[in-house]
Amino acid sequence: MDHVDEWNAKHPPGTRVLYFPTAGSFSHMRTTTRSYAWRLASGDPLVKVEGVVGGVSLEHVVPEVEA
Repeated sequence: MDHVDEWNAKHPPGTRVLYFPTAGSFSHMRTTTRSYAWRLASGDPLVKVEGVVGGVSLEHVVPEVEA
């Protein structure tokens, strides 16, 4: 199972996530996914999130841990 398949199995659309627009930065926004993840022709994995136009890299999205 690849990274996109694993993500989709665990995190359906509507999952609450933290989105980090800049890699390595602590600055983030709380949002929710609005799509399943997919791969571009280049192989890069993306997902759509609320409040952002277009897809964002799965490397910039972390599922929010529920307390």
